[in-house]
This record gives sequence, structure tokens and C-alpha cells, in this order.
Amino acid sequence: MSAESTSPQSTAQDFFETYAGAVVARDAEAVADLYCVPSLVLFPAQPLPVADRQQVRTFFADAAAQRGEIEEASPAVEVIASAPDHSIWADVTWSYDGTERERFVTSSCVTTGRGSSPCSPRCPSEPTLDSVLEAL
Repeated sequence: MSAESTSPQSTAQDFFETYAGAVVARDAEAVADLYCVPSLVLFPAQPLPVADRQQVRTFFADAAAQRGEIEEASPAVEVIASAPDHSIWADVTWSYDGTERERFVTSSCVTTGRGSSPCSPRCPSEPTLDSVLEAL
């Protein structure tokens, strides 16, 4: 990352805190805004190519229905590797309403503007992470 940008840990923590807020609010639009598409989500024995924002919204809505109502989502984020101005690998443990429920290693591309990401031609204008999740 450049000298003017924040650390990989801060970038990842800020991203997942924003994601947590969208999860609690059950805001599928906000979640979709955090993904650059196309991307790939890797679950055990089930890769999921993500072609567009509607697919992100649908996937999130289905996951929210399975998760049920939650009042708090807390990510414990540990950056395990990063490449300057390009990518961050983070180990993320999610707690919902005080109970640890999910853990992922996330490989993400750091993007700084629409069209500037090496991962996708369509990215929001704010710094984001292009998430590729792999469950542990």
C-alpha cells in the first residue's frame, strides 16, 4: 500500500466492520456495494462464481434468512499476508450476538476506484475488498 494509505490491518478491519453493519441492517444493497464483480466465492466442495450484483443480493438475502435475526455481527480480523497496493489475506472469525459462528480465510483485492481494480472493471469508488472466501 502507498505511504498515504492505511495499513492492511486497518483496511481489512474497516471493510469487515462496514460489512458487519450491512449484515445487521439486512441491507442487501450495501452488501452488494462491497463486492466487485465478477468474483468467485469458494465454499468447501462448492465454488460459487459471482457474475453480477443481483446474484450478490440474492445470495445475501438467502444467507440472512438462514442466519435469522441478529442484533450484533462482530468480525475478528487478522491479516495473515498482504501485497502492497494489491491484495490482503485475512483470517476472519464472525460472531453473531456474541457467539462465534463462522470462520473464513479471505483473499481480497484492494481497489481504489471504479475501473482501477486488477480484479474487476466495475468497483465502487471507495476503497473496497473484492472478496474471495474460503471456509476453513
